[in-house]
Amino acid sequence: EVQETYPNVGIRMRGLAIVDTFLQTHKKYPIALEKLIEAGYHTTGFGVDGWTKEVWKSIGNASNTSENCVQAIQIAHELHLTPEILSVFGHKQDTPESMQRMIDVADALYQEYGAIPRPMIAKVVPGSEDWLKPQNKWFVQQLLQEPYLFQALDFLARPSKLTHPEELRRTMIDEHYLAMCNLVG
Repeated sequence: EVQETYPNVGIRMRGLAIVDTFLQTHKKYPIALEKLIEAGYHTTGFGVDGWTKEVWKSIGNASNTSENCVQAIQIAHELHLTPEILSVFGHKQDTPESMQRMIDVADALYQEYGAIPRPMIAKVVPGSEDWLKPQNKWFVQQLLQEPYLFQALDFLARPSKLTHPEELRRTMIDEHYLAMCNLVG
């Protein structure tokens, strides 16, 4: 109604979707997606971290499968929505192989469906269970003493000695994150 009443006003919405929820909505309520698109919905980000069963299970996304992730991205593309591949690198279960798989899949999905890669870095953040663990007390104390360090917790900030103290793991995560950042799209 706003766009019809005020033709100079454009509304553009970007959303985040759980793969299963998006697929169920498309199946049961396709008109809902059509109405959202008419209202200005143009981009859907799907959380597909790791692209392995182990990573999905560890982060509470056990319902993700390769098949349903690809299907959701394909449907978004067919609806003329821009699909985004939200990929958090560096979960505890991530390995060099799982991160490389994510990069390879993201590249293929961009080529096939125009899915935009959106890499991020897993971090221990305030309120998470890791934040409260006794072994992380030093980390919390350092942040509280030097609040400017909170910027290191941004999911788009590269891993640092503060956020990823183990050098080998930090380097591995950083290399894969940058490789994903350098993909076309």
